Amino acid sequence: MGDGHFANLDQLENLALDTKLSHRENMNAKVQNVGPITRIIFSGNVIKGPAHIAPCLEFVANSKEGFEVDQIPLLNEANKIKLAKRLVRGGLLKIAKNPV
Repeated sequence: MGDGHFANLDQLENLALDTKLSHRENMNAKVQNVGPITRIIFSGNVIKGPAHIAPCLEFVANSKEGFEVDQIPLLNEANKIKLAKRLVRGGLLKIAKNPV
């Protein structure tokens, strides 16, 4: 995909709570819970985490129009940023150029 994914990786260091994120083009995701693990599955990748973050991953999977990092539910600020970085690095999300 020539959609600026690698440029997004260069911007991860500056990702903050007010950073606007959106799904990369044609990127759909679904969340599965498997015992103590939850995972978000999307084209070319799977990202796993503990079951208690399932609502966070559901929020991301269902936020087709984009969101700010701070809108991720249930997590503290540091973990919202950590999860957002993982999902950008993994290829599901991109840093939005325009406000969501």
